[in-house]
Amino acid sequence: MNKINNYNIQGQNKMPQKNVEFKINPLDINLAKIQYNLLSRCEMEVPENGDFAPIVEVFKSLDPTIDLSEIKVTCKYDINDSGIKNTNRILNAVIRKIGKEDNSIELFKGSKKELIEYLKKKDFFEVCKSNAIDDEG
Repeated sequence: MNKINNYNIQGQNKMPQKNVEFKINPLDINLAKIQYNLLSRCEMEVPENGDFAPIVEVFKSLDPTIDLSEIKVTCKYDINDSGIKNTNRILNAVIRKIGKEDNSIELFKGSKKELIEYLKKKDFFEVCKSNAIDDEG
């Protein structure tokens, strides 16, 4: 647990003493890393049209308190429409849980510009997290 104290630069306490406690959630941190890495890599590695090598980002959970074992997010081109005129980019997530079937989700399908805009929004993070911690799915 981390604590933050309300002190000014000289160390004088100008506010009543309040300690703020928070827990660092590894799932949140690693999903944010995946989102940032995907955004950076897609901006550089994904062409406007045509085929490209898939971009894969993986988070393996070592937390024994949750049944999540891995989240794998892949950006690829539409194999049904391959070739130089192909502008469809697909973002898939595979969520693996201990003792359950893999949950594959198509997060996005569209152009590179739309993909970049999608990765800049928090929807990506929220959808991955809700599917990762959903006990029923």
